[in-house]
Amino acid sequence: MEKKEQDLALLSKVHRHNLAYLILARDLIKHDLDQAILQLGIDTDIATRLLALPIQQLVELAHISQLLCVFALRDPTLLESDPSQRRLAEAHSARRMLSLLDPITCASLRYSK
Repeated sequence: MEKKEQDLALLSKVHRHNLAYLILARDLIKHDLDQAILQLGIDTDIATRLLALPIQQLVELAHISQLLCVFALRDPTLLESDPSQRRLAEAHSARRMLSLLDPITCASLRYSK
């Protein structure tokens, strides 16, 4: 396969991945807005706008030449084959994520049960 064909094949994969990501993001937002905002790293305005887009606009948005998602795996221990090391890394990751929340949000999460 020549380079141009390889480039087009790769770009097609990026488009498909983007569309799958946008559909998953919308499903997460529909299911639990607060959790989706935290997991996706977006704000309420973006989440609301994403939900309002018709599927045709999602398809058009997906057809750009860059990935829409950001690779969030920053801790190499998550790649360890030892499950106990992965769980420990996941716990540290969750703790770091929670530290990004403001104290009022944390208090409301703690007392909402």
